[in-house]
Amino acid sequence: MYSSERCRILTHSPFGSISSRNKGGTVKRACYVRSVLHGFPTALGLSVAKGVFALASRGVSAGLLSLTGGVLSTLIMYILKRVFKKKISLTLISVFGAIVHNAGQLLAASLLWRTLAVWSISPILIISGIVFGTVNALLVKLTLPYLSRLGEKK
Repeated sequence: MYSSERCRILTHSPFGSISSRNKGGTVKRACYVRSVLHGFPTALGLSVAKGVFALASRGVSAGLLSLTGGVLSTLIMYILKRVFKKKISLTLISVFGAIVHNAGQLLAASLLWRTLAVWSISPILIISGIVFGTVNALLVKLTLPYLSRLGEKK
């Protein structure tokens, strides 16, 4: 089977469509907000909980894809924030998180389905990561002041 045919089958398989499942990083955004407000362990816990929920509700493939993408993106965002502190923008952290999330899911998919053909959609997912990472950063910037106030005691 040719690699393009394998990729077509994998991206439109019973496991779900890889390219059409791009939801814009809603949970990633929530994890980043959590890491800002409550720290890395809470954000990582949220990523793991989402992976376990996907496993329970949608099966092994979805669970592994969710867990791999979520944990890796949370780790890279934490590392970037920790290493570069104030020298890196929220937008850049979010874009890296989105791209690493997609790469983590492709890694899990290539291991699950034993093919490298899934990597053929990586250019689309890099562009998607840049777009949605930027949008997510904007949304976090807009909502963070309001969410920060929720934790304040009056």
